[in-house]
Amino acid sequence: MSDVPLGGDQIRAYLLEVAELLPVGAPQCIVVVGGSLLALLGFRKATSDVDSVTRLEATLRSAVAEVARRHDLGSQWVNDSAAGFLPQTLKEEECTVLLDHPRLQVLGAPLRQIFVMKLFASRALDVADLAAIWNEYGFDSPEQAAALYQAAYPTSNPTSTWSTRSGSSPAARRVRTGRGVRPEGRCSRTSDTRWRARDPPAPPGHMHTKGSQGDGGRPEGRTGSARGRRRPTATGRETGGPATGRG
Repeated sequence: MSDVPLGGDQIRAYLLEVAELLPVGAPQCIVVVGGSLLALLGFRKATSDVDSVTRLEATLRSAVAEVARRHDLGSQWVNDSAAGFLPQTLKEEECTVLLDHPRLQVLGAPLRQIFVMKLFASRALDVADLAAIWNEYGFDSPEQAAALYQAAYPTSNPTSTWSTRSGSSPAARRVRTGRGVRPEGRCSRTSDTRWRARDPPAPPGHMHTKGSQGDGGRPEGRTGSARGRRRPTATGRETGGPATGRG
């Protein structure tokens, strides 16, 4: 884990460097969660590392290590330790595109999935994040949040918390592959689309997807099939299919 605080702009810049180091013709995809996603979306100023719920392939780990050497970051500044806590309700098509590079696509999990992951962790340090997500997502009731939690982690005890010694509960230590998200870092599409690097991130509440049902068009809406679908970018625009962005 990196000891250097990483702000949203730094994370974007470093991930773009990682993408440029990856081999051509083998695009990879990761889904980021936790504090790094909240920093990218403006919910917090910084985080210590970038958590992915998809496993990092060897070439990606090598690129991450090279960027760490360049900028004196921790060797695990991007890691897949969160893969063991993947909610069963997380769907790749509901994620937000944070970086769309020909060699690396970085997706952000929906806020409601971040909420249940942090609820599953039940750490004191997550309380502020839980409050911020609650206010942004707009749960109708505590019962709705509890139902979402139970759907995400159907075999867990909702009253259990992480062990203070091991950092995780027995249920959390079981690696879940879930439904709808690939456990390995493979992109679902390989179109030559590029990240709009000059576009600033939208403030919380400005990411919307089309096709959401019953949530007023919040970020967690479904956006179509895996191939050729349109995903929201961090600027509120949508991408999908072969497209040309500003490199």
